[in-house]
Amino acid sequence: MMCDVFLPKKNGNFGGIFWFSSEYDRDATRAILKSIRKQKLVRTVFFNDPQLITEGLCKLASGHDHHIHFEINPPVRA
Repeated sequence: MMCDVFLPKKNGNFGGIFWFSSEYDRDATRAILKSIRKQKLVRTVFFNDPQLITEGLCKLASGHDHHIHFEINPPVRA
C-alpha cells in the first residue's frame, strides 16, 4: 500500500514545486513527515530534502524531489 503527498507551499497551497523551490515550506513538510512516521504501519518514507533526510525523517530515492512517498503494511485482519 502506497501514497504520495504533494509538497506544501509557504502560501498555504501545495503541489507543483520541488524541495529546492523558494516556495517550499520545510517546516510544514517536517510536520507531515513526523505525523506519517508516528503511524505504526508505515514501512518506509521517501523524499529527497537533504536536511529532512539528515533528521532521519525520510530516505533518498530517485524521482522524489517533488513529493513525499510512503508505504504502509496492510493491517492484520482480525
